[in-house]
Amino acid sequence: MNHLLDVARIAYILNLERDLGFSRDLVYGAALLHDIGKSRQYEAGIPHEAAGEKLAAQILAEMPDEIAFTEEEQRQILTAIRGHRRLREDAEPLETILYEGDKMSRACFLCPAKAQCNWSTEKKNMEILL
Repeated sequence: MNHLLDVARIAYILNLERDLGFSRDLVYGAALLHDIGKSRQYEAGIPHEAAGEKLAAQILAEMPDEIAFTEEEQRQILTAIRGHRRLREDAEPLETILYEGDKMSRACFLCPAKAQCNWSTEKKNMEILL
């Protein structure tokens, strides 16, 4: 949960700094759902962004009308979830800030498993990004 909220906060700050105009609910919705497919990755070997997109689509479709996202917002959230691991050249704005927030939220420099981690040095966040 800490990671999801960190991503949400960072992505929302990026949204404000870039004057993208996304609502807090939209940014937080995408961030809170972006890793929902992790269990499918571990259990079935399905990339978590693909599994997460399917799970999030079900959740978004079943939301009560009074809090539901529009069809366009749902599309943006699902695109952002699908693209949060590898940034496409023509990435959409929500997709971009979710990707960046996800990467900036990693505190690899504090991780107790840093020495055993199989991530490349380039993938690790070894500094506090402002």
